[in-house]
Formats: sequence, C-alpha cells, structure tokens
Amino acid sequence: MKILKKRGQGATEYLLMLAAVLVIVAVAVFYIMRAGPTATITGSATIKSGDNTVVVFTPTSMVGTPETVPAADWAWKVYRGAELLGEGTPTVDLAKNVSVELDCGTNEVAIGDVVKLWYKGTSIGDSATVA
Repeated sequence: MKILKKRGQGATEYLLMLAAVLVIVAVAVFYIMRAGPTATITGSATIKSGDNTVVVFTPTSMVGTPETVPAADWAWKVYRGAELLGEGTPTVDLAKNVSVELDCGTNEVAIGDVVKLWYKGTSIGDSATVA
C-alpha cells in the first residue's frame, strides 16, 4: 500500500492572499472616492435685468467649502447644451446668499442655460439653471 503525503496550504499563503484582496479593495475604494466632487455649491441663476449677457448667480447651499470661498479658489462657466457661452475667474469672493454677476461677453444668455462652477480646479458640476 502506498501512502500519499499531502501538503496543505499554510497560514502564510492564506495571509498573502488576504493581503492581496485587501490591496485590491483599497485601490478600488480610493478611485471611487476620488471620482466624486469634493464640494457642492448650488443656487439660483437669473438673467440680469437690462443686460441679457450677464447671469446673476446666488449660491444658496455651499457644502464642503468654507463659508466664503476666496476669488482665487473658484471659477465659472455658462453652457447652453455643449456650447460654452462664457467663462471666467472671478475677482470677488463667493459667499452664501450673496449674488455675483457672471458676464458672458457678447453671448446672450437664455432661460435653461446652465451655470457650472469649479472649486480649486475641480468641477463640481451643475450649480444652477438659468430661470
């Protein structure tokens, strides 16, 4: 009769496999967390009375930002679908419930256009639709 000697996996191999799985999960979580915006600024946008090239944006909610965002830390763009109507780096700080004017130059703004903001160089998505 022949006796077969079987070797099972030791604890070291199981620990190495567990470590590899944890590294993969950590990398996936890192990329998922980086994908979303770090800040949310939403508000209302209207066309300036008497000047249809200027959007008046008033932030009503600022999450993940200081109460007042310094002018150097934010930027804006106004879109109609995929068409860029105007963009700028402001000279004023952004504060909750304080209106700022976004001048689109020679492009006329219409109801339904979208104001998008950037905070510290990262897009935070649609902040308001012109009403």
